[in-house]
Amino acid sequence: MADIEIQRHFATVDTRWGAKQIHYRLCGAGPVVLLLHQSPQSSAEYEALMRDWADRFTVIAPDYPGFGMSDPLGDDGELELGLPDFAAVLVAFLDEIGVTSAAAYGFHTGAGMAVAMADYSPEHISAVYANGYVILNEQELADILSGYLPRFEPQWDGSHLLWMWTRNRDQLIFFPWFDRREAARIGRTVPSPEVLQQWSMEFLRAGDHYRVGYRAAFCYPGDAPLRRLQVPAIITATENDVLGAFLTRVTDPAPSVVARVGGSMDDNLAEAADFFARHPGMDKPVLPAVGLTRAVAGSAWNKTVQYQHGFIRVRADLEVHGRPLLLVHGAGGSCATVETLFQALRGHRPVLALDLPGHGESDALPLGAAFLSSSSAAIAAVLDAGGIDAIDAWGQGEGATVLVEFSQSNPRRVNRMVLNGLQHLSAAMCTELAERFAPRIKPLWYGGHLLEYWNVARNQHLFWPWYEQTDTAALSGDPHVEVHDLHARTLALMQSHAVLPAAARELFAYPLVGTLRELQTPVLLTAAPSDPYRTHAQAAAAELRDTEFCELPEETSAWVDVMLKFLDGAS
Repeated sequence: MADIEIQRHFATVDTRWGAKQIHYRLCGAGPVVLLLHQSPQSSAEYEALMRDWADRFTVIAPDYPGFGMSDPLGDDGELELGLPDFAAVLVAFLDEIGVTSAAAYGFHTGAGMAVAMADYSPEHISAVYANGYVILNEQELADILSGYLPRFEPQWDGSHLLWMWTRNRDQLIFFPWFDRREAARIGRTVPSPEVLQQWSMEFLRAGDHYRVGYRAAFCYPGDAPLRRLQVPAIITATENDVLGAFLTRVTDPAPSVVARVGGSMDDNLAEAADFFARHPGMDKPVLPAVGLTRAVAGSAWNKTVQYQHGFIRVRADLEVHGRPLLLVHGAGGSCATVETLFQALRGHRPVLALDLPGHGESDALPLGAAFLSSSSAAIAAVLDAGGIDAIDAWGQGEGATVLVEFSQSNPRRVNRMVLNGLQHLSAAMCTELAERFAPRIKPLWYGGHLLEYWNVARNQHLFWPWYEQTDTAALSGDPHVEVHDLHARTLALMQSHAVLPAAARELFAYPLVGTLRELQTPVLLTAAPSDPYRTHAQAAAAELRDTEFCELPEETSAWVDVMLKFLDGAS
């Protein structure tokens, strides 16, 4: 089943909170089944199940607003939303992608979400299978809300990451996670560090918004909607699920509702599939093609583009006229790490950014795939999908190398380039960085690896190279270690961990200046005073004919005038 392709899309949905983008996964053929995830996870947790069911159903798994890659409905975790609010957005999502009805499977938070959707709009939901359903009394709810949902706020020393790890780990040992008594213990076996790391990445995507989804699920009056549900529903839990105890609180359910404890997870999933076959959603839906995402007026928005190795995440604002400007982040970065410049350029040029292969929210590269050629193919696919013949481009650090290779292999598609922090290094330093640039960090059972990632990201703005913590390696000037920016860089570094070692070997072996000499594309080399590659970029400009170096201000948002003067062809 591993060869079944799971597509990834964004749908732009009109809600009472404005236009919001919902990210979703899709595969299979047949009647539509909607998979609804637990908190604070995303549709990624269902990839194995999607492949299992792809031969029977068209399987669609959305990320809820504020989770995975979907837009939140508000700015922070204090936002008061109920499951009916989420349900209204998800029903609007089904309308947007042309699904008139679907059978809904949900686990934990997703169980309540499935019931809420069927209660909100029964014509959209043909059947519900709720696996792990919560019904709290007033005292239990008060107890849960008193300790379950602390604010998640990045700290300068990275301690928030260890708190998150321990919280997630304890959630699998105790219920509620903060009640560390024998009576509250629910598990004796802790998942592997690799599984806990996947959970932690999903928590980090949600950030403080994790509280919104949990609060909505816990506050949902679970018994009441079951009394009036109009669609066939099985309300259950696996035999070892602590939430199974709540099923005895289902009182006077509607005739279409059956509530009982189930078997193993495999048993419940098999029962759900057969149940959905008897109560199918719409068959043979005509769904939007990859990349056909409605833009969000007045805002940056996301879409996916398919290329030879999967899906690339693209961020765009194309409302103004002019030649599009593509931003390419460095190795270990993502769209999030160039977001400040992206926002500063909006309104001046149509702007695009992408997560390079294996980075950010783009799909991982398959084993053995070359990073630079894959990156060039991804950029070409992004331009083709947007009907763009040629671009101007900006690249940061290793992203500059990616752009040089793309321009060399696609000379008619790049008009002008600004390369920031060009890495014109000695052969010895290239050899060293090829092996040491990418940190080799493995998940540890106690979460210590998270602090290692945090301090690597921090060191990248304190020393060069980051692993040499000496006087001679110390960077001058005020360091760029603002907490929220550092948090974004740490997340991006963790997202790229699988591709980074091989990518670094390729990037630092690339004949960068030699290739630049052959290009006909006009190039401006830049760097801020604190950029460790400033002197290297200056040296490269001195060696290259008709190539200038320009020192930039420290503030990223102040780079726009220098960039546009060159890209617009002004002298």
